[in-house]
Amino acid sequence: MQLITVLPKGIAYAIETNAKDRREGERLTRLTRYILGKYIADGIDFDSPIEISKAHYSNQVGSHYLRDLQVLRNADIVLSDDKYTLPKTDQRTGEKLAQGQCKRYQLNRDLVFTDPELVTFNEKTKKQFDSSPIVRETVNLLARLTVTIDARNLKRVVTDLVTRQYVLDRCKINDQIPGGAYQVKGTKHPISLARILEIAKRNRQDAILYRDRVYLDDAEQWISDKVDQTRLIYLDSLVKLKHIRQRPNIYCKRNDTNQRLDTNLTNLKSEFIQYLRLDGERLVSIDLCNSQFTILSKLIEVGQLYAQSLDNKYFGKEKVKDNFNISETFAAAKCPSDRSLVFYGGKQGEPPLASYQHIIETISIINVNHFSQKTGKKTDIIDYKPTDLELFKKSTRQGTFYEDFQQILKDQGQDYTRAEIKRMMFLLLFSARGYNPPEKRLLAKHFPSLVLFANEFKRLMSGFYEGDGKEYHIAKDEGNAALAVTLQRIESAIFIDCILTRLLKSGYRVFSKHDSILCKESDVEAVTAIVREELNRELGIGAYTLKTELA
Repeated sequence: MQLITVLPKGIAYAIETNAKDRREGERLTRLTRYILGKYIADGIDFDSPIEISKAHYSNQVGSHYLRDLQVLRNADIVLSDDKYTLPKTDQRTGEKLAQGQCKRYQLNRDLVFTDPELVTFNEKTKKQFDSSPIVRETVNLLARLTVTIDARNLKRVVTDLVTRQYVLDRCKINDQIPGGAYQVKGTKHPISLARILEIAKRNRQDAILYRDRVYLDDAEQWISDKVDQTRLIYLDSLVKLKHIRQRPNIYCKRNDTNQRLDTNLTNLKSEFIQYLRLDGERLVSIDLCNSQFTILSKLIEVGQLYAQSLDNKYFGKEKVKDNFNISETFAAAKCPSDRSLVFYGGKQGEPPLASYQHIIETISIINVNHFSQKTGKKTDIIDYKPTDLELFKKSTRQGTFYEDFQQILKDQGQDYTRAEIKRMMFLLLFSARGYNPPEKRLLAKHFPSLVLFANEFKRLMSGFYEGDGKEYHIAKDEGNAALAVTLQRIESAIFIDCILTRLLKSGYRVFSKHDSILCKESDVEAVTAIVREELNRELGIGAYTLKTELA
């Protein structure tokens, strides 16, 4: 099967120069494409080293990958320091004490930061997918997509979109960076802006804030590299969609961490969805506004009701039972959406959240203690204030949480765009609990219980993971990520296991895109009605806001 892929022009030329014949050239292209694909899939900068295990190479490329990898290394296309460490285990018990580190590989920056180039190669293997009905039907629908851009114009469309100004509009440089603390590339802990600027000046570099990270580099060189990297990633996604009928170009898999259904569409830039057609029709996006914060609002409410049910059951007039059944108690926490499959019960009557007993216990502990916080922590002591939680719930129900916080910052003399606010909010609530920049303190001033809930959830979950036998630093990292993962799992359960499953069974041709559903224009009214029915059951009537727009 002949496939078209995207490689940086420098790498494509180096492969053509060093390959002995056409067959070796195709093998080198396939192997380089695999390495580059890991960078793209994991969202890693092209100049950063990545870990790739021997087993991963063998499973994805084949057992004879070493000969081709050596050719790439001899040609200085792929670099490696050949360092690795084995995992440490207790010789008596066999328990793993520390994880090992695989060999790290890196692409030659002089070759990778060049214009994207379309390359043709042969692929003999047939791609395999999960056999679940959701994945199987989504794969079939992906194969029906068409792209209205002519193949000869794909590169031009991407080049016209991604310019120097396009990247410049998405970053802040030196004095443009708002005050606070930021994670610098290559470091684990946030550093104050004053310190970052001091280091940059000393090394004659610029500080560039892009998304949630600061890069220390020459600004012009960094922007040029980012333009090349972004163009390659965007062109790669469009080429795969243009040739989506070829099975290897389809990507469809449930993510093991958060159970999201990752496909060719989930990370596709919104600018490109307008060029897609399904059965000749444009796609309409039905979005849950500020989705994860709406779900967080529901999660806090469920925790409060659950804590109240514990009070009633074990400290009320009823006799305390000897055997504590968390599933039974959790299911007894009634609310307007007590038919919820995600929060209160599944097909066998087992609440999905109750299967993660440590999460439910964590929520109940925070609520039972009324968000009380011990002294001696980096964040200020905050008293439990039900009124700010009610304001938070109201804001998420109306779908205006980002805009409301944007106005709060504006009143304080800080002007941010909605996109910047959204990134900031995710960083504030889903980063390490000890990360406490001015924006987080400002959020805590207006929504103290929200910030305290997030911090306490991460702290208690870190303790759970450490008590489960994990190393301290691993337990801490997983605890800090626990809130984001929990919300994403709930979001996936609602949008994939409830909404998408029902729509596909009903015969509608639709796709999920994290917190939204993409459907054909002719189906938008019927699909929206079903989405509302499912969200009414899971979140409650009037507890959310939908936004429908032509993609």
